[in-house]
Amino acid sequence: MEAIGQADSIEKINDELDSAKEDIQNVIDQKDGVLDTLKENAKKNIDEARDAIQTESQLPDEVVAMAKEQIDAADSAKTIQSIKTVSKEILANMKSALDEKSKSSVSDTISSLRGISLNKDDPDLLVYMAEKASAAEYADACTLMEAAVEYVSLSDADFKDVLVDDMKDVLADAKEDKAEDAQKIFDEAVSSMKDVSRLNTYKVYENAMTELGKLKATDEVSAAKKEAEASLDKLVEGITDKTVKAKAEDIVAKAKESLKDAKTVEEINKIVEDAAGKVEKVKKEASDAEKLEKKKKTYQAKLDNLVKNVTDSELKTTLSKIVDSAKADISNATSEEQMNEILTKAKNDIKNTTVEYSKNKALATKKAQLIEKLTSLADGKSLSSEALSIISQAKTDIMDASTSEDAVSIYNTAVASFKETYVNDLHTSYKEKLDALAPDASSTLDDTTKAKINDTITKAKENIDKTSSEDAMKQIYDQAEKSVSLLKENSSSLDKVKEDAINELKNYTTLNTESVQKVISAYTNKIQSATSEDQVKQYLSDAKGLLDKLNAAAGITSSTDQNGGTSTGSTASGTDVQSASKKGDDTPTSSVKTGDENGFNIIASVAALIVGIGAVGALIYMKFFKKK
Repeated sequence: MEAIGQADSIEKINDELDSAKEDIQNVIDQKDGVLDTLKENAKKNIDEARDAIQTESQLPDEVVAMAKEQIDAADSAKTIQSIKTVSKEILANMKSALDEKSKSSVSDTISSLRGISLNKDDPDLLVYMAEKASAAEYADACTLMEAAVEYVSLSDADFKDVLVDDMKDVLADAKEDKAEDAQKIFDEAVSSMKDVSRLNTYKVYENAMTELGKLKATDEVSAAKKEAEASLDKLVEGITDKTVKAKAEDIVAKAKESLKDAKTVEEINKIVEDAAGKVEKVKKEASDAEKLEKKKKTYQAKLDNLVKNVTDSELKTTLSKIVDSAKADISNATSEEQMNEILTKAKNDIKNTTVEYSKNKALATKKAQLIEKLTSLADGKSLSSEALSIISQAKTDIMDASTSEDAVSIYNTAVASFKETYVNDLHTSYKEKLDALAPDASSTLDDTTKAKINDTITKAKENIDKTSSEDAMKQIYDQAEKSVSLLKENSSSLDKVKEDAINELKNYTTLNTESVQKVISAYTNKIQSATSEDQVKQYLSDAKGLLDKLNAAAGITSSTDQNGGTSTGSTASGTDVQSASKKGDDTPTSSVKTGDENGFNIIASVAALIVGIGAVGALIYMKFFKKK
């Protein structure tokens, strides 16, 4: 059309038209040379789409290589166009997935790979992998995309070999004491891969890799815990101070207790890291405290020297009360700056009291007595800066009082204020200790246990606020601490019960169908969300009942459980079957009955089976019923 538009004569117009019609007909007839041109143009378009992707990943190149191989083998213009269109779509999705780190594009890329796949079973597998990618983290989704690109280029035999090789790699990592269990998982997986679709082959591989991974993770966690315990023990080595050592040992003991509940290497490392930090803090505090104590003794000696040369015994007794009060303040001081201030104030108080004593002996003596009583308020208590400030200010005000009445009034006001502040400080302190009992963000406790712990803490805090007795507060805290500890221990026990139940469920039947996997998956989730051992047992029993029905529908009369026993293909639960087996009767255990009663039971369960295993499964079951 462009050439016709530029033609300057009717003769040229006719020539261009005839030539174009001939070329178009050659394309329609797919004559020699035309397909080659189309193929080269298609490959060029695909290369341009690849060049737009800014990544070091080899995935786009693998897609381009597959597309070009299929274009070279194409025998029609339609096929070439189709491959080119699909390949450009895949590369466009992959650009967003890799360049923009879009997880949805990762899923789209996997789905669109069906367009260049030569395997009839790939679409189902790719849909499944795309769904998994959409629910996974970005990095895991990219791993699935990489695997999907590899799978669509493989024959069924090669596809299976790749999966088996992946399992072998994990199998090789199994520890000696886990080798037998790992080999069993591997052998069962390989056996289950025979004569099944690519999707079901992949699902068998997934389950096996999960189980092998659990064995490996268990080994890694177990080894990490042993190493962690050794590292924790080293934290106490070399500590000579008994007090510091006791604190460090307490930190280590609590860390070792936390190790019991740890389920990952990361958790274990965090526990050791936190314990090491706490021990270092205790050691530093002890070192700083030792230096501070030496300073305190120096300042207290200076205070003693202030009244050393006083000869009037009555005056000396009065001044000694001021000195003793200042020495008590020195004991509570947290810095040398504070000690200097206390010493300076004591010097001024002694000077003023000595002058006042000569004028008003009774007032000076009363002030000294009140200061002594104020000092005794702090005996044996850990006080906040606010409480210490109340005592300190009262001492200053008492020394400035002009009459005994004023001094007593200042004292009484200070005592009332001090008691109120001290009780509030105790409330705050115990509530903070209670908050420390709460599970942190990295806790592996189940939600129900966390809720119970938080409820216990909340109620304890409410009770703390209702009392002003320090002893009562301590009892409330101690009881809450015991309750939280028991809840954590029970949760840990429940986790083990859940783990055992899930393992028993997964090994309950050798039948490997989509319906079986749905039952196992659904009841695994239920067991994991259970809040009591009774719930776990009920869910396990319900699941076994459904699996027995599926076994019966498939014509399987028994399945091997994890204890080596057998369960029949009846509606009885696995527990009932195992109980019957243990009676010592050599007759094959079965609750399947003959005659009218059995027929009625089977008919009654058909409706449930249609929902549970689908129309196809129900049809199989009806055939089984007819046979019976």
